Amino acid sequence: MGIYKLEKYKLCFIFFSRCWSKTMTQFIYKINKKNNLKTKNLIGSKNILKEIGSDYKIFIFVRSPYTRILSSVIAHEQHHNKTFIEFLNKYSKKKSWIDDLTMSKPNIIKLKNNRDVEIINYNNIYERFKKIIDSYNLPITLLYKKELNFIEKEINKHAYNIKLKKFKRSKIPKYNYFYNEEIKKRSMKYLNKIL
Repeated sequence: MGIYKLEKYKLCFIFFSRCWSKTMTQFIYKINKKNNLKTKNLIGSKNILKEIGSDYKIFIFVRSPYTRILSSVIAHEQHHNKTFIEFLNKYSKKKSWIDDLTMSKPNIIKLKNNRDVEIINYNNIYERFKKIIDSYNLPITLLYKKELNFIEKEINKHAYNIKLKKFKRSKIPKYNYFYNEEIKKRSMKYLNKIL
C-alpha cells in the first residue's frame, strides 16, 4: 500500500497490494530518479494535505476485494497448506488486514475527501495508465504482464475447500468458485468501508 507523488508533474498515485503496486512503485522511482527527486511512501505522513497540495491530481487504483484477496493468497504462496476458507477465517479478524482490504487508512480518506481524485478500477488500469503517461508526458514505457490467469471452464464448485497448493498461478479457477453465499455475506461486514 502506498501514497507516492511525482512532484514535477503534480501527480499522486495511491495503490494497494495486488493492484499493480510493485509496477507503480518502480515507475515512480524511475521517474523521480530522472528528475533528481527522492521517492518516499507518504502513507504515514503527519500532514498529508500539506505534502499533496490542492494543485495535485490524485489517482487511486482499486480492485474488487474478492479478486484482491484471492490474488494475494495464491500469488504470495505463503498459505499453501490452508484452504481459502481457512485463510479467510484466520485473517479476516485482524484489524491491519481489514484496514488494507477496505482501503481505509486515514491519509487516504483525507485525500479522497479534500483533493481532486480519480478512482481507477483494476480492470482498466493498463488502458487508463497508458493515457496518463501520454497526457502528462511521463518519461516511461509501459509494458503489460497479466498477473494471474483465471481458467474459464467449470471446475469443482467448492474451490474454497481445496488446499491452495493445488492451484498453479497459470491455472486458477475464476474467483467466484472460491466464494459461496455464506462466505460472501460474512465478508461483506468487512467491506462496507470500501471506496
